[in-house]
Amino acid sequence: MDFLPMPHHVTHGEGSFALGWRTPINLVDTQPSALLYAQMLRQAVEEFTGLRLRLLRGCAHSGEITLTQDSGLPGDTYRLSVAPEGVTVRGGSDEALLHGIMTLRQWIQRHGSALPALEVEDAPDMPNRGYYLDCSRGRVPTLETLKKTADLLCCYKINQWQLYVEHTYLFRNLSEAWREDTPLTAEEIMELTHTMRRHVGANEADIIAVQVAISEDAGLRSQTNQLVEGGASAEAAITEVCRRYIEMFEQTGNELTSLRAADIRDLRDRMLELLTRSTTESAGPYEQGAILIARDLTPSMTVGLASTGVAAIATELGGRVSHSAILARAMGIPCVVGAAGLLQQVSSGDEVIVDGERGVVIPSPNAREQAAYRARRSLYEARRRELETYRDKPTLT
Repeated sequence: MDFLPMPHHVTHGEGSFALGWRTPINLVDTQPSALLYAQMLRQAVEEFTGLRLRLLRGCAHSGEITLTQDSGLPGDTYRLSVAPEGVTVRGGSDEALLHGIMTLRQWIQRHGSALPALEVEDAPDMPNRGYYLDCSRGRVPTLETLKKTADLLCCYKINQWQLYVEHTYLFRNLSEAWREDTPLTAEEIMELTHTMRRHVGANEADIIAVQVAISEDAGLRSQTNQLVEGGASAEAAITEVCRRYIEMFEQTGNELTSLRAADIRDLRDRMLELLTRSTTESAGPYEQGAILIARDLTPSMTVGLASTGVAAIATELGGRVSHSAILARAMGIPCVVGAAGLLQQVSSGDEVIVDGERGVVIPSPNAREQAAYRARRSLYEARRRELETYRDKPTLT
């Protein structure tokens, strides 16, 4: 595959066009926003060939890269022509011209300064082409990283970008959601949005949109306040409103969304503890190497298992993208979730194997199974010790 996404019509020709230090990028009958596109193309040429091309505006000539808006083309269509005489990108609109430039950018990335001849004509199949990035499960991206990602999405003609920032956004009145973390701020989100809008020009400012998926939930607050104003206690109001949200999430039929019900339960319990000034008794203590088997674990309960001696976790409920499973993995605790009926198969004191890599729980393993897993664990620990020698060393390629 020469391009991503692959254009509808690609015809390869004879010969090639050689980029040189005297080759200009010429803007012909374009909108002012096309200057940014030309600068993006020049940056790509410099990155992939070492050549820094001049930017011009005027009549088209041979031996140059010509960027032009062509009213004779449909609004969403572009044509790219690479011939020995020169390169031309025509777009039926400002957005289409950008798409053509991004296709040329990929051709330059692939072939450097010697561009094989070809003709390309393309238009998007779908008006909305989105990318969803979950910033809540892993390292929080910096603004610089997000800007680089925006450049990459623009290259692949993605025009909508949604960021899920549940626990990584600096909520003004909810520091508990991000304390001791490095959250994304409102200013950074606004700057990122501005950067991406600049990438597609003022006239097509909505080509790429960043949507913060989680914000301070005014609905939860207003519903709680209404119940309190109607005579309910704060504890009863929170319990009722959280019940509504839990039912809503559980009835969606979507795994990721339904798993958020566990987060709401955890949030409810923590708020009730604050209101009643009580604390949930922590489980344990556990013997070193103990395996904890439960119906379900909330995120806060999972975090509480750190340094308790628990060697593995298995629960009947939950999914691979639940926050409890993610936290357990981050703490280095093998974890299997969604093991239905497990509590009926084991009793306290039983020997159990929890294979977090394969998602398997083996109650009362026989001698052969125990020997096999001890051997696997030895290999895993040896490999881990080997990798530890590379910790904190500079990355080299």
